[in-house]
Amino acid sequence: MAKELQKKIQPKQSKEAAFDIEAKAELLIKLSTKLDKDMKKFIDVQNEIADLQKEIVKYGNDELGDEETKEVRTSEGVLKIGARNTKREITDLDSAIDMMGLETAMKLLKLSLGDLDKYLTPEQVSSVTKKTITDARRITF
Repeated sequence: MAKELQKKIQPKQSKEAAFDIEAKAELLIKLSTKLDKDMKKFIDVQNEIADLQKEIVKYGNDELGDEETKEVRTSEGVLKIGARNTKREITDLDSAIDMMGLETAMKLLKLSLGDLDKYLTPEQVSSVTKKTITDARRITF
């Protein structure tokens, strides 16, 4: 009976009051600190893996031809060393456009936002772009 009376006397809490931001923040920071300690161990192993990968890449560069690959079978699994990456670039853009035709080339033309920022005024950029809020919000602590 006393509990029922206490419920009647206590004012109802709003949704905002029911959300304890301090408790949530404290828990987030506590979990992050624990994760930081666990991550240190993980990062140490990750660094060791990166060092081994560098050594194996160096071996591949020194011992294998550019297009040659190699598989190494161990009791833990199979390691594959791939061919060297290649990069292509257009050396004669005018000729490429002539061969494709101007109409086709214009359909394929792509501009980046960085290009617009570099060559247009802020007013011109805003007249040809739109901003969309993505609802992504960053929390730092």
